[in-house]
Amino acid sequence: MVMNLSSEGSGQQTPLAVSEVADGIGVIAVACELDMMTVPAFEQVLAEQARARRRALVIDLSGCEFMGSSGLAALVETHERGRRGGPQLALAGLTRNLTRAIGITGLDSLFAIYPTVEEAAAAFPRG
Repeated sequence: MVMNLSSEGSGQQTPLAVSEVADGIGVIAVACELDMMTVPAFEQVLAEQARARRRALVIDLSGCEFMGSSGLAALVETHERGRRGGPQLALAGLTRNLTRAIGITGLDSLFAIYPTVEEAAAAFPRG
């Protein structure tokens, strides 16, 4: 599934592609900036994947060059949802900018971060 949701009034497309790499492991590929204009669509996809009873989610951020505080907050909430019985979360393919942003905020100790989607998916036990 690919969601191309335009942000209100901006004409900008928000591509979020959802796939499954293994039984119960979903991948959300983000190919946009995650800011206050695009995060509502991202949160919608995250919620849909949680309702789909995924056991794990890998967020592929290789196509994301910027993440604002609203994007970081959405990831933290998804991580917390995983701690309450929702899908476990892993991040993959962080760009240099995102690696720096997540490191500066101290969130690198919260998230499981992998170089690739394949490595992130392999880190989850088989279900």
